[in-house]
Amino acid sequence: MEKREKSRMLKWMRRVAAAGLAGCLFAVMCPPMNVSASETITRENFDYVRYADDYQDLKEAFGYDAEALYNHYLTCGISEQRTAYSVVASDEFDYVRYADDYKDLKEAFGYDAKALYNHYLNNGRAEGRIAYRTDGSAIGNQAGTDNASTAAKTEQTNKKVLTPQEQKLVDEGWEWNSNWGMWVR
Repeated sequence: MEKREKSRMLKWMRRVAAAGLAGCLFAVMCPPMNVSASETITRENFDYVRYADDYQDLKEAFGYDAEALYNHYLTCGISEQRTAYSVVASDEFDYVRYADDYKDLKEAFGYDAKALYNHYLNNGRAEGRIAYRTDGSAIGNQAGTDNASTAAKTEQTNKKVLTPQEQKLVDEGWEWNSNWGMWVR
């Protein structure tokens, strides 16, 4: 490697390291915004699907890349005052209702709490499926984002049978946006 090339590479590596260090220091010095005192956003509980769905610019840039979205939240999102949410804990997840609401999942998993919870975390959120806590409250973005998509989704699939939650969303004026993969008004 030429001396000039080596010098440019070292300079670039120093800049990358400095930027990473600055991001880390900022993340440590600035507490997360829009999170209750009893709740801290961690890599393990970060709701990356909702974060992407809430911010179209991030969804376009990162898709549903959990690692990239979490890193964005730490390095930029906090200072930009973007809201992040934690995923529901497994003991708060109403797996019976989730199975009952989605016939395909009930056929695949029955009432296996762990399998249904893992499906929601790994697939269901990104698919726009609605889930609930054991207290009956909707989880994440589905509480008020995806209703218009149901109407559009119904038209696209032509006479698709809607789940009760999807029908409620349609009735409230929501429709399915297949480009975004979520319900919109």
